[in-house]
Amino acid sequence: MTTTEIAGQEAEKPGYDYFHQQYRAARAEAFDRSDGFCQLCGQRPAAEAHHWAMDYPTEQDTIASDLTALCNVCHTTATTIRRLRSSGWEHWQRFIELANAQERTQPYQFEGGFAVPIARDIAQYAQHRRGDLAELRRMDPDEPHAAAFWMLMAQYGLLDVGEAAERKWALIIHGIALTTPTGSGEANHGTAHNGQMPVGRALFLGGDSQRGTGFYSEARLNRLLTAGGPMLRTLLARMFRMLTAGGVTFNWREMAQFILNEGYDHDAAEQSRRRIAREYYRAERRSNQSNSESE
Repeated sequence: MTTTEIAGQEAEKPGYDYFHQQYRAARAEAFDRSDGFCQLCGQRPAAEAHHWAMDYPTEQDTIASDLTALCNVCHTTATTIRRLRSSGWEHWQRFIELANAQERTQPYQFEGGFAVPIARDIAQYAQHRRGDLAELRRMDPDEPHAAAFWMLMAQYGLLDVGEAAERKWALIIHGIALTTPTGSGEANHGTAHNGQMPVGRALFLGGDSQRGTGFYSEARLNRLLTAGGPMLRTLLARMFRMLTAGGVTFNWREMAQFILNEGYDHDAAEQSRRRIAREYYRAERRSNQSNSESE
């Protein structure tokens, strides 16, 4: 089928009712799944719900899995691709090619947006696939042999990112698995990602969101923020276990960007370090002010 014929078929489709109750419900669920951010670039707020399939369902039959929350920029690109291609997998591959060809200084940040939906997937493991969750928690991020890890990498199109990035994603996925709550009635619906909790604040507060007592000491924080390479990986793995013991969830998009940019983009990694330090000491100041007022 030619490009003209495909475009013609789209033009002939009857008007789509974007205000239909079923479509609106599916769209809302898709946006919730992406935590309100574009599910592909991971940087800009989601603005559109995109149908990947050429022959997408009617508004009456649309469900959340038919839709992908995208920002305006990514949605324009994705819509163009859908009109030019007939295979859903080809849409995805072509999108990745075009996205990487754009003037992006942070390709790892582009991929880092996947940390949030990965956290949601791993939360499901805690309910229905405990064996896979245990495998990810036991996995050595430096030598990731867990089948569950490779299934996630394949699911999110990360199989060809290179050995260095694979190890970074292994550390991210290992950390998400460790910090995923497994008890019933947990906050965040059981996910490790808490978009309202910056990493630095989580390190200071620990599990006590009301008071906080320097859960992660300043000495540990200093070692973490000045480390690099293998030492940083070791300290992060220890930090994840410490936060797990404290029942702490935090912003995994922020953490993923820090890990992925380390050793790749010095300026972006330095910004992440400053953000962590800033939120840690901001939480400390608030805690001191609260203690002073209560005396």
